[in-house]
Amino acid sequence: MIKDGTLRSDLYFRVSTVQIKVPPLRERLDDLVLLSDTFLLRLARKYKKNLRGFSPASLAILMRYSWPGNVRELESVIERAVLFAQTDYLLPEDLPDHLHNTAPVNFRCVIPPHLTKDDIEREAIAQTLERTGGNIKKTAQILNYNRPTLYRKLRRFGLKTNPVNPENLVNPV
Repeated sequence: MIKDGTLRSDLYFRVSTVQIKVPPLRERLDDLVLLSDTFLLRLARKYKKNLRGFSPASLAILMRYSWPGNVRELESVIERAVLFAQTDYLLPEDLPDHLHNTAPVNFRCVIPPHLTKDDIEREAIAQTLERTGGNIKKTAQILNYNRPTLYRKLRRFGLKTNPVNPENLVNPV
């Protein structure tokens, strides 16, 4: 705009003191889950749909897409899925076809520094339990554990399922 003469250079330097670079959504996959959940809740309320979340398969589809349209495309995809959803969870068939036909991007899980392997495993189990609604069998299948191993790890990490309170499925002991 400075070259075009539509913005004075002295004004540009005055307002460009702090620059914030936000990487594209495909580089912030941990944000994708949070954004998806936020959009789902807001749009479910808007369209008066009783949606509780994403199936693990639909979340995996969202994670492997490259999101060239960034956050706006994600919001649009979730809005379409909310409109067409027939169950309490968004399923892969609720998502647009172009998401199913894409090659997976390199999935990189961002792990905060100073976490131990046990911390990472505990969090993986806790999040998977939460996504499956506390279903031990599904959680074990997703994590490729047999059930006795999962029960042993739940005890070891102090995790328990709480079927009475679905809002708080995984609680540290």
